[in-house]
Amino acid sequence: MLNAQEKGFYDYWEAHREKKRKWTSQLFDSLPIGLLFALPMILFFLMEGARNKAMIGKTDLVLICTGTFFIALFYSIFRGRFRWERNEEKYQALRRKLERDASPESPEAG
Repeated sequence: MLNAQEKGFYDYWEAHREKKRKWTSQLFDSLPIGLLFALPMILFFLMEGARNKAMIGKTDLVLICTGTFFIALFYSIFRGRFRWERNEEKYQALRRKLERDASPESPEAG
């Protein structure tokens, strides 16, 4: 039998699993975390660009910011896909548990 937390997750995931399977949904759910992941890199290069103008030009900063944004996108999609896989695995385990609990015990021949 499932406890209340497992039942809640099972019902939620059964209703939303197809929507959450799409890569766009995974991207938009994890994009804030991806941007938060990339923010220190951008801030570092912006501060270094201001301090070392001879070493890092404006075009280099644009390239660095663009590259960091793509890193954030990749991280967001990767994290979203990982979370979906983890939730799907948990859902399948709960589903097997429900099926096992619902199936009648086979009588042993004696």
